[in-house]
Amino acid sequence: LKAIAKKVHYYGGYLIVDGTQSIGALPFDVKEIDADVVICAGYKWLLGPYAIALGYFNERFDGGTPIEENWINRKDSDQFENLINYQSDYQPKAGRYNVGENSNFIYVAMLNRSMAQILEWGVDNIQEYCANLLEPFVNRFGELGCTIEESKFRSSHLFGIRIPGDVDVKRLKDELANRNIFVSIRGDSVRVSTHLFNEPRHLEMLHEALSDVLSAETA
Repeated sequence: LKAIAKKVHYYGGYLIVDGTQSIGALPFDVKEIDADVVICAGYKWLLGPYAIALGYFNERFDGGTPIEENWINRKDSDQFENLINYQSDYQPKAGRYNVGENSNFIYVAMLNRSMAQILEWGVDNIQEYCANLLEPFVNRFGELGCTIEESKFRSSHLFGIRIPGDVDVKRLKDELANRNIFVSIRGDSVRVSTHLFNEPRHLEMLHEALSDVLSAETA
């Protein structure tokens, strides 16, 4: 991303990142990457609820026009005694991009607490734990004829196990579900997400299930 940002900025473009699949489980430094905008849904690796997200906008967007028009993203909307003096100008800087009713007492409190927990654990520690969890199984999945990208090309909290081409991945998913192993299928790959609540025995169960299904498919 850092290299992409450099090239994009050279041509006057913007680097806009959807960090939903990584932020909270994979180290991410917006300043180092030099992204212009970063958006992250709260419900995935930030461990928050649906219907709330976080956004970062650098100074290039300080005077932009938001997509959503609402009263709370207008100038001085936090001064309730003056709300009848309606302002057409927006809140300064990134405040103008806020969704209406962003002071949600439930969702904001939930996301604040979940992010505090993530910071307590440490994002580096989360990624390291997931890497240590996966590493012993990479070669074992390979022995089944499956493929996992090299570590330098993927994360450890979210990765794909590419299944041999002659295997019915729909049937594979159903069989895994019958064993209470829930994954997503993306093309010819099984998408696996791990976190601190996973243990080696969970990947052992996945390996055993894949071994059984693949053996039956090729028998």
